[in-house]
Amino acid sequence: MILEAGGAAIAGVLLTTTALRCYRRRNPARQLCHLTKKTANLADREPPLAPKEAASLLLPIYSIIRKAFVNKNETEASQGISLLKNCVSAGWLRHEEPENLKWLALEGLRCGQANNVSQVVDILCMLPARSNIIDLQELSRLFIAVGIAALKEKENFIAAKATDGIFTILLLRKKNISAEVVQVCLQGLKEIGVLALNRHDIGLFREIVMRLTEWAVTKNGFEAPIELTEIFSVWLHAIVAKEDEQGLEVVTDFFIRFISDRNLPVEKSISFLQEWLRFAGIASLNPGNVLAPMMMFSGLDAAVKKQNLPLWILAVSAAGQIPARIIQTRGITKAFPVLYPLLESGRILLGNELKFGGEGYGDSYRQQALLVIINETLILLNLGAQQDLISTPDEILAEVRNTWLNYSPACFTRKQAQRYCQLLYYYWRQTKCKPDRHSKNTERELLVPLRLSEQDRQRLKFLA
Repeated sequence: MILEAGGAAIAGVLLTTTALRCYRRRNPARQLCHLTKKTANLADREPPLAPKEAASLLLPIYSIIRKAFVNKNETEASQGISLLKNCVSAGWLRHEEPENLKWLALEGLRCGQANNVSQVVDILCMLPARSNIIDLQELSRLFIAVGIAALKEKENFIAAKATDGIFTILLLRKKNISAEVVQVCLQGLKEIGVLALNRHDIGLFREIVMRLTEWAVTKNGFEAPIELTEIFSVWLHAIVAKEDEQGLEVVTDFFIRFISDRNLPVEKSISFLQEWLRFAGIASLNPGNVLAPMMMFSGLDAAVKKQNLPLWILAVSAAGQIPARIIQTRGITKAFPVLYPLLESGRILLGNELKFGGEGYGDSYRQQALLVIINETLILLNLGAQQDLISTPDEILAEVRNTWLNYSPACFTRKQAQRYCQLLYYYWRQTKCKPDRHSKNTERELLVPLRLSEQDRQRLKFLA
């Protein structure tokens, strides 16, 4: 009898214990309380050597968070994520932890738990510091996946945090990061940048561009395994396709900073410049597109400031092809918006030469650069005359001058525009003019009032 009673008592205790365990497992509040106690002093303990030991602590936490996501219980999810953060910061993590955190973040996005997903991304951002046990290449891919998913769900703040994680990896010391990891990061930034442009998130796109530029300049990113020109081209394609002026403003800063950097090899400068002007040409195919003149202005301005004559010749030639295509199909008047950047660049060069040049500056870079753009402009005027059939180049120049003087963006530089047109006329008459008795009226129209004095002409070696 005693044995039977003892057995019954033991069975009762076992049943009670089992019931308590089941209750604890099914009651998230009790589970959280229990796990809070277990994780209270993790910082004072050595991280586990066996994955099973870490799994025994982490698996229940993941389970609580997922259930809270499904049940839309933000409070329990937040408490579970706090426990998870404590575990990771104390070094209690497994090799597959980044993957588990990625799926947790994606599940949270699907369930509309943006605030809690932001905390999960914060945990992911802690992992690059543990590069000795974490695969950085895989971690980079996880940041990219979370960033893209967040943008698709219109959770731009989370996408910005994921992007910050990518830059955290990029900024690690070179000995800790391989070329393959850099390549994955740059590919990810390219994709997130395009998606940000498509979603018109200019704030995120600007942040990506600014930080990428800073990384390239300070970390010698010009030697990156993926050409920065490739990233640049993909972004420009998206901007030109949508005629995105704000996006162009951001990427223009990127372009000018790169071109003006003294450490950028000349061949890279040429590559960036050619790509920039190629997309300006694509933009010009759409009549009325405002991006083409803007891109031509910035491209020519960046090229002339490099003070590299072969680069300037290439830039002027590439820029000249844009109005040439339009002149051949629609005439000189329709081509004026994309001819204007060339005219304006020449006007600025002439003004600077007359202001800052002097005796002995005949072979200066500025005079040589001015001559290059004068020759290109005269080629375009000759092309306009050929298309018109009945006009001469000087008559086309007079037509361009009148259009320029009435062009609203040039309303404050009309005198300088007249002076530059007179320079074009004098040079044309000196080098290419065939005397024509009917040209007196055109000459009077171009040279009255005289803006380019005899003294000014003497300072220009190519007019001497």
